[in-house]
This record gives sequence, structure tokens and C-alpha cells, in this order.
Amino acid sequence: MIPRTRMSARASVATSSRSAMPVLAMSLILAACAGSNASNEATNAAGKRDSAAMRNDAFERFVEAYPADGALGFSAWTERDTVAMLGRDVPEYTQFQRRYARPSFGDGLIRFVGDDDVGARGLPAFEWNGPGRWRTAWPGRPQLAVFAYDWLARQYALDAARLSAGGEPLVSLLDPDDGAVLESEMTFRELIELLAGSKGERILDKRLYATWRAAGGAAPGPRQCVAYKHPLVVGGKRTVENMELGDMDVHLTLMAQHHEQLGAPMGR
Repeated sequence: MIPRTRMSARASVATSSRSAMPVLAMSLILAACAGSNASNEATNAAGKRDSAAMRNDAFERFVEAYPADGALGFSAWTERDTVAMLGRDVPEYTQFQRRYARPSFGDGLIRFVGDDDVGARGLPAFEWNGPGRWRTAWPGRPQLAVFAYDWLARQYALDAARLSAGGEPLVSLLDPDDGAVLESEMTFRELIELLAGSKGERILDKRLYATWRAAGGAAPGPRQCVAYKHPLVVGGKRTVENMELGDMDVHLTLMAQHHEQLGAPMGR
């Protein structure tokens, strides 16, 4: 088993000092990691909750917190798809993809990549994780497989090179505006559980998204994101006046170029 890598909140801030709000999201995830891991250890030791019940509860609460943009129903995703994407079977991810995942949740707040039949409403997982695409911005991260992205084009990925004590790949967050890659110690279920809780709205910047929508901004489509006209990394403001709807591929490429020009390539 590959050893687990720990990052402190201080380390996160040190590598992400160029913009404050992305650091907030990362710090919340890091802080939740320690609490979640400790809670899970205590629960497992006491044997009070069945793992399947915990998983289903987390998924149900996520759907309640961020209603699906469209009816829920079973997809064609199977464990073979999970193995092809991640290099190993992750039952919790397979179950979420098959039963809960939809192209969009929360009026476009967060999207999950899906099977090849997702159609015009979503983005196929194997297409988005194929040559080019998000990897153009983060070429040095071949071990990652993106499973979701939010309205600001932040990519949520599972890392095949970092495993939990139970052998599950751990979550990494790739932030194009900040240029950072956070390597958390959370499993897929733990991230879903975190997003469904009180910190989820802050991590996803739900309040800013609501302001954007109230000002007439459109919900991003499956290949779109809301980008800053004047990037944060060169002094842009986190205001809706500085935002525009754009192509996600283009945004990731442009941000990679900005960070390269500043001498701080994304995720390195």
C-alpha cells in the first residue's frame, strides 16, 4: 500500500497564498479530514454503524442539500467502468455513479462526469479524463481521475497513487484560479459527506453563485464554467462584475498559461 500523505492547514496556505478564497475551501477540507477520520475511527471501534448505512445516508443528504437538476434514476455505470477509470473497484463511487450521480446538482453548482450515454446534459467521464482536456492544465498529474467539477471549474479527483487505510483512492482538489492542487486524506464518501454538511456551501461558494444567478448570470452548461475576466492571480476581484460564462477547456488552458508566465506552473 502506498503511504498516506498528510498536509497541514499551514502547508495548504503556504502553497496557495495567491488568492484567499480558494485557500478557505482547501483549509475547510483539510480541517474536516482530521475530524472525519477521528470520527470514523471511533465509530468503527464501537461498531455502532454499518458502513453501507453510512454511505447511503451521506449520499441521501447530499441529494437533499443539492437537488439534482433533473429526475434521479439508475445509470448504466458499472464496477467495470470504475476499474477502467480508477484502476481499481471503489464500491462507494460505483454506487453513487449508478444510483445518485447526475450531470448537474444545485442549479449547476456542481457537476459529475458520467457514462458515455450522458448525452448533451453532461460530460462523459472517459472523455474528460482522456488525452488533453483537464490534463492540459495539469500535465504532471497522470494518476488523477476527475469525477466532478464545480461552477468555478475546480476539479475534484481521485488519486490512484494515494490510498486510504481501507485501500481507497484519496481525493485531490485542482483549483485553476489559485493554481494549487490539494491532496486531502478524504475518501470519495467522506467528501460527499462533507459537501452535504454545513461546510459544503462555503467550499462550493454557493453564496457567490447565488449572487451571480440573481444578477442574471446563467448556470454553466456541461462544458462551461464561470470565469474571472481579470484573473485573481493578477489582482482580479471576486465579484460578479468580474465574472463571465465561458468554455471550461479554454479557461483551464488560459489559467495554465497565466501561472506558467508567473513562474508557478499549476500543481507543481
